Amino acid sequence: MSKLTDNTLLPGKTAKLTASGAIVAGKPVILNSDGTVTQVTETAYSKAIPSGTESRGNGSTEANMNIDIDVDPNTGKVAMVFIDVDSPKYGFIVIGTVSGTTITWGTPSAFKSQEMYSYSMGVRFDPNTANSFVITYMHNHSTYAQKQVVVAGTVSGTSVTLGSELNFQAGHNTNTSLYNNIIAWDPNTAGRFVYIYNKESGSGHSSLILCTVSSSRAITAGSEKVYANSTGNLAGWPYSSVIWNPNVANELLVTYQGSGVAKCRVGTVGTTGDHTDGITYGTETTVASNYAYYFNAAFDTKTSNSFVMCMSNASSGNGEALAGTLVGSTFTFGTKVTIPQGGSGSGFDVKFDPSVAGKLVCIYYSHDGSNYRARVNEGSISGTTLSWNSTADVLTTEPLDGNANATSLAFMPVGTSPGKFIAAYKMTSSATNANAIGTKVCQRASTTTNMTATNMIGIADQAIANTASGDISLKGGLATGGLSGLTPGTDYYAQGNATINTTTTSPAVKLGKALSSTAINLEYRS
Repeated sequence: MSKLTDNTLLPGKTAKLTASGAIVAGKPVILNSDGTVTQVTETAYSKAIPSGTESRGNGSTEANMNIDIDVDPNTGKVAMVFIDVDSPKYGFIVIGTVSGTTITWGTPSAFKSQEMYSYSMGVRFDPNTANSFVITYMHNHSTYAQKQVVVAGTVSGTSVTLGSELNFQAGHNTNTSLYNNIIAWDPNTAGRFVYIYNKESGSGHSSLILCTVSSSRAITAGSEKVYANSTGNLAGWPYSSVIWNPNVANELLVTYQGSGVAKCRVGTVGTTGDHTDGITYGTETTVASNYAYYFNAAFDTKTSNSFVMCMSNASSGNGEALAGTLVGSTFTFGTKVTIPQGGSGSGFDVKFDPSVAGKLVCIYYSHDGSNYRARVNEGSISGTTLSWNSTADVLTTEPLDGNANATSLAFMPVGTSPGKFIAAYKMTSSATNANAIGTKVCQRASTTTNMTATNMIGIADQAIANTASGDISLKGGLATGGLSGLTPGTDYYAQGNATINTTTTSPAVKLGKALSSTAINLEYRS
């Protein structure tokens, strides 16, 4: 076998290397970890929403209105929280494992053996620490009536271990739930999250609190940083949402309803120490001039500063969304559009597909004239222009709870299958499986490539059979084999499907400049 070593280099910066899989002359190739090369290839995944059969996530325990799910991007484990429909309405968590189009759930366990407030519950995994998560909920027990609580935990197999609760005791507080992004992990700092704290009584206000989680699952909280108060604002439940900007360190986006309209602000976290630095806010900005609630928002991890906001229009009852950009402290918003088949609906949970830029999915429920149904719609963003598919996909014909926290979704890690996500929905007591939480694997139409900016090493000078050795023109050399139709003086790029053209958008990788119709001067890039 010929591998990439000094003695395989030939004049003109070529190397005689062994192929893993057949290679066509003139096609870009990648270097494998064993020193062999493979032609750049693209894999396509067909749309299938849903693609798997329904799995009941709550086991034999009947669930109340509120549900939430999240996926650990490090392990692919799925966590779901819900409330028992029977008194005393304990809070439960269950861990699921995905294989292909099947979800297998463990046994639900009560994480709190006291009465929960029906509308308040959420779970989020730390994207930087495998198996680490936080649950947020609200007591409805007389001792802790409507007090917001967070607790950290870890996953092992399908079992969970929890730390000590952090109970926000001051005053009566509004609700937390899945349709609010009320808790958000910092994508750039392990063990750090931000939490929305809503206080109704007395001098009512809404704040962000920065928290850290230790390796022993202990949560330490900073001080409240108020972003809206009760004077001219109704910032609490269900009117607030917070997300981190994954592309700008220490930057947050908080959305809320104030003075009868949708508003937002930038939050910036201090950078010289720990959580005690707190958060400072930019100028309050009006998003939309209508009475809105049930906010949900998400940043595109693949497109710098691009985000989407979903909300319910209190006047029309329709679900609405708009795209925006955030540069520094300046917001730019596109035109607000109605989510198709979202009339009389709510429970909007929106996520960007982490495998591709500008693609997103929203799950929600809406009324079809007979019952509420769980629906999924796919959207696309270009700049600040948002468009949806004209028809939403129905996840089940069973009736759903007409409740704002009856649906949830989360994408699987990119490496498992690009565009794959898990959808969850809470059915009514009149469904075939009364008060069941249905979960299904879904698949967006998607493509992936084996090429990255660092593993593409050159172009094959000749056709090479599988396991045979052949000449590869390396970066920094001159490629002439198998090329034609090039325009001299033009920059060319390798595409994810092994074609070579002038398209520069991801996942394209620059090859170099054409010297003739049959030759490219390959740029050296480490």
